[in-house]
Amino acid sequence: MLPLLAAAALQCTAVAGAAPLLQPRRMLLIGEMHGSQEIPRLVGALACLARQKQVPVVVALEIPLEEGPRLDAWMASSATRAELLRGEFWTRPYQDGRSSAAMADLLEELRRLHLRVVPFDPHPPDGKVRDAQMAARLATLRGEVPRSLILILSGNLHNRRSLGVPWDATYQPMGWHLAQRRVALTSLEVTYAKGATWMCEGAEAASCGPHTLAGKEQGAAPVVKLGKQLPYVDGTLYAGPLSASPPAVPPPAR
Repeated sequence: MLPLLAAAALQCTAVAGAAPLLQPRRMLLIGEMHGSQEIPRLVGALACLARQKQVPVVVALEIPLEEGPRLDAWMASSATRAELLRGEFWTRPYQDGRSSAAMADLLEELRRLHLRVVPFDPHPPDGKVRDAQMAARLATLRGEVPRSLILILSGNLHNRRSLGVPWDATYQPMGWHLAQRRVALTSLEVTYAKGATWMCEGAEAASCGPHTLAGKEQGAAPVVKLGKQLPYVDGTLYAGPLSASPPAVPPPAR
């Protein structure tokens, strides 16, 4: 852990409106479009700002559970980035944006901040089971670190606090499961101006790549805005224009 004086001296990117959420005993859930350069940087900035305030922080990422031992060892070491990227998560053919170069950058930043990183994705084949199991892992984590701020980055359907997704009005997202467990949380949806991310449009690896996003210009970024702009979350985190981040380990040429 960083000494208190060193933590207070950190230089962090400002995120307007974030300060009230960066407090001990809170859970902050951020729903993203995978595969951008900007959103992982914002998560790093939020973690830095919390450390600057000497708030204990744990960061939870949508990474498979089996990557945990490798990730723990790497975070506690001075090993090279190449050592981190040897895991199956980083080298799998289906590169959906969660194993991007920007995500590897985020892990390097979190290691610099001496923070604990927890993977929470059991990735069963059934999506409904997956959301329930991810929520269970995060609820357990809440019990393990009751005094910490838990900063969570997930896809922007998992973070929804209410029932339903565009294709299924009865779907139970991870955020809904956490709310049913009475886990206190604030859920933010990342909004953005036009740009692109690296994502997959189907179940085949060939569908993965840079894809254009329409987005909506909302002025200066980054900024947190609480309120019911979107009915299924507590507010938004506006990131500005997005740019695609390719996989940290380039996939084989097709």
